[in-house]
Amino acid sequence: MKILILLLTILSIISCKSIEDSTFVFKENNEMNFYRVTEKSENLIGQDSVEVPKFFEELMFENLPVNLPTEDEIKSIEKFYKKIDINKKSKIKIAEIFNDTGFPISKATFELGTICAPVYRDILIFKEEGKVNAFAKICLSCYKNYVVIEENQFINTEIKYKEIHKLLDSLASR
Repeated sequence: MKILILLLTILSIISCKSIEDSTFVFKENNEMNFYRVTEKSENLIGQDSVEVPKFFEELMFENLPVNLPTEDEIKSIEKFYKKIDINKKSKIKIAEIFNDTGFPISKATFELGTICAPVYRDILIFKEEGKVNAFAKICLSCYKNYVVIEENQFINTEIKYKEIHKLLDSLASR
């Protein structure tokens, strides 16, 4: 009887641990799109005479969208952000950087208190079999991020900012 109880206890611990540890994995062989805000779009923000579209303001300054973007929303993103090609080597590196963070699927929003407000100038959209499965906005000025994976939002996760900063800047300067 003691052996049976011990066995059941071990099985329950192992099964609970596997649920808690489930993470989302970014795959380098899937489609990955990188967008950087255009100078023209960013200059709209400081002009009093120009009405800045709400969608663009939300992309730049807020922790939105709550859900993964649709194809129509991606087309709207492309009005304000330039799509930049990512070579295979860079895709692998980006996937490694995000996978090192280990985004848990079972955990929802968390936030770290910081002083400055982010300006999300860089966006990464990840697709699997043509369907968006992850969305990341990154502020490389104050090193903050906003990531949406499935039904979960992650704010200010521990991404390797120096690596991603160098990588995205090199892609954008081509």
